[in-house]
Amino acid sequence: MGNCRYVETTPTTNSGVARLRRARLPPPRPTGPFHSRGRLDLSPSGGSRTLKQAITVAAIALVALAFSATSNPTTASAWVTPGGAHPPTTPSVNKKVVAWRHKVVATRAAAVRHAHMIGLRPDWGHRERHISSIRKLRHMVRTWSAKNTGWVAFWRTHYPRLMCIHVHEGAWNAYSPAGYYGGLQMDWSFMRTYGPDKLARYGGRDARYWSAADQLAVGMRAVRVRGYTPWSNSASACGIL
Repeated sequence: MGNCRYVETTPTTNSGVARLRRARLPPPRPTGPFHSRGRLDLSPSGGSRTLKQAITVAAIALVALAFSATSNPTTASAWVTPGGAHPPTTPSVNKKVVAWRHKVVATRAAAVRHAHMIGLRPDWGHRERHISSIRKLRHMVRTWSAKNTGWVAFWRTHYPRLMCIHVHEGAWNAYSPAGYYGGLQMDWSFMRTYGPDKLARYGGRDARYWSAADQLAVGMRAVRVRGYTPWSNSASACGIL
């Protein structure tokens, strides 16, 4: 029953027979700072000394922290503004600049790819690497986006027309004894005028050795200058002229 123990007592009657009786005695008090169940003992003989030591160490740490903040007001004020909000730091600003530089690169890459498809070779570079103004970077994104929109529109307008002309002219590797080559039947004068870079790229070989994309790009260069007159018969059959 509870915290009871049995003790042997001396006989108190004349019978001389020792009897055992139950005596309710309090349990022994632990001497350490913690009870057997792991709780802090706050008794004077237990954990009050340990608790006082912990409070003293915490107080010393708080005083040292307050002294450090007072001695360096610049560092302390850099954490929180008077309104309670954290001000933007330099790394966050740099991240925004880097993000806008990536937008410039991505927008320019799409525009240049479409420019090559219609035979243009825009002059660009990596100016965004030396620009830290978000306003200027945003302007570069808008500029390349506008160019890309115009080049894509040109491609969508003239690509189906040139493909129709290609159907009437011949295969991409076609050769005519009259001196016409490729899917748009270009002669040497046409190739030298509108495709000198393609001639250099393919080692001087004629258009029948060029890729279809390169032949179309050269054809679109001619369209920008002369329209569809180089293929008057095929253009009339396609309803272009």
